[in-house]
Amino acid sequence: MSTSAQAAAALLGNAGVAALELDAEHRLRHLHNAALLWSWTEGEAASALPEECGALLAALFGPRHLAQVREALDDLRAMPAPARLELEPLPSRRQREGMPAHHFSVVLLPLDGSACLLLLRDVTQQQMMLLQLQEARASHDAAMAALRAPPDGLRLFLGSAMASVSAIRATLRMPARSQEALRDKLGRLRAEACSLRNEAQILSLSPLLRCCDVLAEVAGALQSSASLRGDDLLPLAPRVDAIASAIGMIARIEEQRHEPALAAEQAAPRARRSAAWHEVSERRWSEFLRRRGEEFGTLARLTMSGAQLVPAHHRRHVDDVLAHLLRNALDHGIETPEERLAAGKTAAGRVTISFAISDDRALRMTVHDDGRGFDVARIGRAAVQSGLLSEDSLMRREAAELVGLIFKPGFSTGGIDGDEGQGRGMSYLRRKVTRLGGQISVATKVGRYTLFTIELPESAQAEEPAPLSHAMP
Repeated sequence: MSTSAQAAAALLGNAGVAALELDAEHRLRHLHNAALLWSWTEGEAASALPEECGALLAALFGPRHLAQVREALDDLRAMPAPARLELEPLPSRRQREGMPAHHFSVVLLPLDGSACLLLLRDVTQQQMMLLQLQEARASHDAAMAALRAPPDGLRLFLGSAMASVSAIRATLRMPARSQEALRDKLGRLRAEACSLRNEAQILSLSPLLRCCDVLAEVAGALQSSASLRGDDLLPLAPRVDAIASAIGMIARIEEQRHEPALAAEQAAPRARRSAAWHEVSERRWSEFLRRRGEEFGTLARLTMSGAQLVPAHHRRHVDDVLAHLLRNALDHGIETPEERLAAGKTAAGRVTISFAISDDRALRMTVHDDGRGFDVARIGRAAVQSGLLSEDSLMRREAAELVGLIFKPGFSTGGIDGDEGQGRGMSYLRRKVTRLGGQISVATKVGRYTLFTIELPESAQAEEPAPLSHAMP
């Protein structure tokens, strides 16, 4: 080896750089600092290094990142006036147990005659430091966002945010084999990410906004691609993990903000204003849907409006009615994420509760879910089986009349088609509302929705019967 070659090898070794000298056809012409390169591939002897350039790079990078290097080589060769090209740090194909993946910087330098020099340098430490800085910044941003957000609004948001993440993950797992199915799947992912972003924007949760924006942008870019493969969606998974991580960080900070007071502070507690019923109602029922949904493998988001209009003497009655209707919606109405996606719906169901005061001062409450609805034909078969209707009478009944049968005492579709059935407890609900001087009605469409409307007079007219046994949130 000449003196200049020895000096070059010494410089490369001390700089922690390996170099591949390639000819115009990207064939390996010379290898500089082979020992260092071999240590990166975790081999046993430098003589075993593959001589072909592609095989050598494949020993360092996985297929996806190897394709990036090859594309950069082609770009360099196609340039009228070749210039230095530098890629973003690429992770190595191999990862030592318990250690983070190695990252390498890749620099392409043009040489004479369309040849080039491919420089590789281990930048793992720099990447780890950068990651730590990014995590520290994310923690700081999450803390500031959580501290600035109104407590009630933030707790309500956190109650449904993880349901949104579960819905996004369920959509990502949805099988899609055709181009049309893949584009539809990407459209759903983008819509879910934008919906979560809009909710986070109300509270100015900037760390989460950025994560949702990235997922929406990547999904949108893929959706507009000329052709798609299932593997093209793989980069979306870490974007979803980033959203979940941002929500988790905000939740942890929110928990710390509301830690129990110290013993000294507890000795002389200050008088605190108890939260108003309407301020906690939506959060309480959102949590109820979340817990109940976990038992049945369903996802549901709650929206409530007008709760501040509910008179104090009606709140207990409203809570009893909601406990029954929301349980019924989760047990029988809202489908599993897989069923909803197959039906063209979003992975998470939507339950909407609204309150209003009519001209005669009556309280009007509606409970709407976008689930599977009541099966009118099934209700008709159950009515005939139980003796409520004859076959001839069934043929003459309108759909709305059949749905009204769910309020008959003892009516249930249990035993029909091998299901445990719907309709249990509806007669109690109607009896309760009637004794309060009110009315209850239901509208439904198979596969689309169920809507209950309850009207209660300004004051209760009678004592209600003993409530059904159910777990309150």
